[in-house]
Amino acid sequence: MSSTPNPDAPDLVRAVNRISSTYFMRSLRLMVEFHGGELLRALIHFAIFTANIAHLDQGNGPVRYVGLNSPPPDEERRPISILAISDGMGLPFETVRRHVNKLLAEGQCVRVKGGVIVPKAVVESDRAKKLGRVNLTYVQKMTRDLRRIGFETN
Repeated sequence: MSSTPNPDAPDLVRAVNRISSTYFMRSLRLMVEFHGGELLRALIHFAIFTANIAHLDQGNGPVRYVGLNSPPPDEERRPISILAISDGMGLPFETVRRHVNKLLAEGQCVRVKGGVIVPKAVVESDRAKKLGRVNLTYVQKMTRDLRRIGFETN
């Protein structure tokens, strides 16, 4: 595209909001589906997963662990404490602790020194890979829709 869209144009703002909100809701539905309809548990699980691997995506080195078939090993995941999850999400400690205990019992997380992680085995499960592939189609659709309204997404 030869010119950058005006980010203050009301029509553009509404279109971007609609497209990004649609993607968000579709992704959220997938996470909730993965957790048997439990929205808060899905969000806490996602917060743990994101915290575990955030340091790997700092943009200052080679890209590693890209794709559904190459998740980082457990020893490269940084654990997060229940208190940190609670503080980061603005939720009561006991609420987070209760949901984390359920995730532990279900095998969706494991306790390690320093907190909890979502283990590689969970990310590599057929169910998680299937949902990942569906989410990829949602990302591709969002990218196409953003390009259609004038954004370059490369």
